Amino acid sequence: MNWTLLCLLAASLLGFAPVPFMLGSTMRYLCDLTPCLMIVASVGFWQRARDTAGRAGSRRMFGGIAGTLAAWSIIVGMLLSVTGYYQHFFHFHRHLFGRISYWAHEFGE
Repeated sequence: MNWTLLCLLAASLLGFAPVPFMLGSTMRYLCDLTPCLMIVASVGFWQRARDTAGRAGSRRMFGGIAGTLAAWSIIVGMLLSVTGYYQHFFHFHRHLFGRISYWAHEFGE
């Protein structure tokens, strides 16, 4: 198991290492990094959940923290996907974009 995780971490590092040094690199290169790290994170979650199996309080707290972080990741991902490089959503759905912007502004206050 450790060898597999080490290989996955090395693959993610080798896939992402050149990106910071490239002029004009874009966020699409994160797709090379994400799959390996998702597997490593899933294995880490599984191992931690297994370690807390005997303690109900610790397991509940770990599940709550993991669920909160997963929900936060989903929300941030959805918010970041509203616009992109060429702002297609803004140009093709101005009315809906305006309603979302107004809602987000009111929610933030």
